[in-house]
Amino acid sequence: MIRRKFIPTNKKKARFTVEDIVRAIESVEATGLEVLSVEITPTGTIKIATGPRQKRVADAPPSKTE
Repeated sequence: MIRRKFIPTNKKKARFTVEDIVRAIESVEATGLEVLSVEITPTGTIKIATGPRQKRVADAPPSKTE
């Protein structure tokens, strides 16, 4: 998972921390959903767009060749 440093653009103190965002993303992933995007609104709401987890080649079990 890629974690980026949060850099606020305004001078007001954020109502949430980076840890809050990471915790929210990890909670979503623990349910088996894939996080597609994260949006933080000016009011401090954290919106996470999700979708079903896509099976990737790296996640697929090794094929049996005989």
